[in-house]
Amino acid sequence: MDKYTKATILISIFIVSIIINFFIIIGTFGTTDIGMFMGWTYSYFRVGFWRGFAWHSTYPHLMDLIFYLSGKLTLLFGRPVGETLNIAIIKAMTYSVFAGLSLLLLKVSIPKKFLIQLLMILFLLNPAIVINASVLAYTDSYYIFSLILCLFLLYKIEKSKYKENLAMLAVWVILIVSPFLKWQFLVLLPVLSILSLCLAMKKDLLKSVVLGIVVGVLIVFLPLVKTPSLNDIQIKTGIVFMSFYKITHERFVTADFSNVWQLVQYFRYNNLSLTSSPKEIISHITERTPNWVNYSYSVKGRSLFFFFFAIFLFTVVLKIRTFKKIVISDLTTGLVLWSNFIYVMFNTAVHENHFMPAVAISAFIFAKYPSLRTFILYSFLTIINFANLSFFYGLSEKGFFGIDYHLNFFGLNLSILIAVTLVIFFLYQYFRLLKTNDSLLGWK
Repeated sequence: MDKYTKATILISIFIVSIIINFFIIIGTFGTTDIGMFMGWTYSYFRVGFWRGFAWHSTYPHLMDLIFYLSGKLTLLFGRPVGETLNIAIIKAMTYSVFAGLSLLLLKVSIPKKFLIQLLMILFLLNPAIVINASVLAYTDSYYIFSLILCLFLLYKIEKSKYKENLAMLAVWVILIVSPFLKWQFLVLLPVLSILSLCLAMKKDLLKSVVLGIVVGVLIVFLPLVKTPSLNDIQIKTGIVFMSFYKITHERFVTADFSNVWQLVQYFRYNNLSLTSSPKEIISHITERTPNWVNYSYSVKGRSLFFFFFAIFLFTVVLKIRTFKKIVISDLTTGLVLWSNFIYVMFNTAVHENHFMPAVAISAFIFAKYPSLRTFILYSFLTIINFANLSFFYGLSEKGFFGIDYHLNFFGLNLSILIAVTLVIFFLYQYFRLLKTNDSLLGWK
């Protein structure tokens, strides 16, 4: 097959995938979150951006400016802000970023076989991506794209295939800006910043780091200066970090993600214990477990996440001392995936969409190192994310053109089954970590 034919096939699949998602976008509503986003957007036009942001948002201001932009585009079509067209526009904007991500993954896979390139374009039809963006209207694509772009640039810098100074500058702009798209990026920031700095020192690119930080800070704070309402910059800065306070002080212990706290809630809610008989334990497996809401326990329970993350880091430090060669870009990728996995497994108040970065990271690993194992990893994380989202939210609040469907696995509580599966998978991957001599830390 010649290059022209291959390119035609890839472009055709890309276009068809976008058309399919367009129909999904207009045929679904999203979760209750999209109604909340539209309420925020409406308030920005009614009382001004910063006043509306201060009253309502739990997201960083750059994400809310994207909501504001969607409202502006809606008005260009002569439709009211916060209604059906506005929802379709914000979903289309979000999905278009995932489309850009698929092209980035394609670029990584270009030296590989055509089948790998084909699978990277088909990222646009990945069930977890489609349900996340086109169906349920989550806005994770912005910070996930930033994350993968950062990993891609680090990979290219280490391979000396890009203009290193410009690429490292871009990396640090991403690191500064991305937390202000979604606060969840902060979980990944320590690993990314430390290893990016190590690579910058190795390549003598510290000037690019400093310039990237300056540019990133300017991008973050420019809206605080240019927005005409609430002119006091200190007040605006306080408003931004008030949204961080809101999101880090949620009352949820479990929040529709199938992790170890979901198992704890299953035992707690059904008055079970580790001494209960197997028959007693599985007797409630067909019943849905309600979310556990307890502010004090939510905050204190995060110590479990820090405990396991500390053990993990100690293990990694011991392991990398035995490596004959350390590939910094691979080590960064492996640590980021581990960070996301440990966060969603052991932290409290983990929401249903917080494991989505793992799908993109595993796709990136597969694009770089195509093998049966990396494909299984990518497929497994896709299935887990799709199953979790579909079980809790189905085809959005109003279904697909009115047709509703929630994943029903023989009437069982799929959340508990996913949680058990992830615990087993965690133990398996930790064992691989102990045995590996590769910078990807057991993921390859």
